[in-house]
Amino acid sequence: MKEAALKNIITSALKKPRLLFWFIMIIVSTAGPLITTYIFSRGISALETHQEFIVVIEFFMIFAIILICENTLRLVAKAKIAVYAEEAIMNIQKTLISFIDPIGEDRKEIIQAIRNLTDAIGGFIVFARDSGMGAVINFISVPTILFFIDKKIFLLELALITVYIFTTRIFAKIYEKHFEKLDKAKEHYFSQILISNHVVHQAVELLKILARVVRVWALGWISAQNLIAVFNFFVVFLVVKDIVHGTKQISDLVLIIGYTNQSQGFLNSITTAMESLMQIKAGLERVHVVTKSKSLISV
Repeated sequence: MKEAALKNIITSALKKPRLLFWFIMIIVSTAGPLITTYIFSRGISALETHQEFIVVIEFFMIFAIILICENTLRLVAKAKIAVYAEEAIMNIQKTLISFIDPIGEDRKEIIQAIRNLTDAIGGFIVFARDSGMGAVINFISVPTILFFIDKKIFLLELALITVYIFTTRIFAKIYEKHFEKLDKAKEHYFSQILISNHVVHQAVELLKILARVVRVWALGWISAQNLIAVFNFFVVFLVVKDIVHGTKQISDLVLIIGYTNQSQGFLNSITTAMESLMQIKAGLERVHVVTKSKSLISV
């Protein structure tokens, strides 16, 4: 089965209006944290300037109302997506399985490859639902907001994003090669366990490959997180320096740190997205390979 045909099947299953609608609601809900960060810093600024109690409370009341609305919309959308995404995954599985010879000797291996692929797609949907869509919005909005708040922090943010994406891209390529081998080992293990009790060799091989995948995964994440830690230090250093010199207030520190913390979230999401996409790519390659010369009815 060609990868183009596989991608068409997957795309058709996922392009459902109700699924897309609730993903749009997830995007709308991501405005909440951006607004609440600003409102909270204004509340701190009101305290610093000794404004009336009612003025300070108004800021924090607005903060709470926006937070409640954002939480409600986000959680309802996540619940809806969980159901509709599972339906889409089942449709992909049913469509792919319909091409397999029901009595073919390679059926178990092909089904396991399909399962690995749909598990990877399901993992990506969960990521997109939980943090991925918000990361896309933050990727655009946070640097833009920082540009108007502090040019130095904005330039530092751009440098971090550039280095981070370059580093993550390298590790994602390495990760993809190892993950494709892991998918192949899973296929052999689970197809063997269905017909025999003797799976020691397959289990040992699977664990060896899994250990290599985990080492690559850990090294990539350690590098990414340490890069962000260095960035956060320089952000605090620059803002505190301005506070000491009297050009900024503590509320400015709260505002900048609030937005840079959100940038850490979307940078982590870049790593997770690349991992998930590499898993899907590896899954597509495995389904393509195992179905190329196996027991297919027709495509």
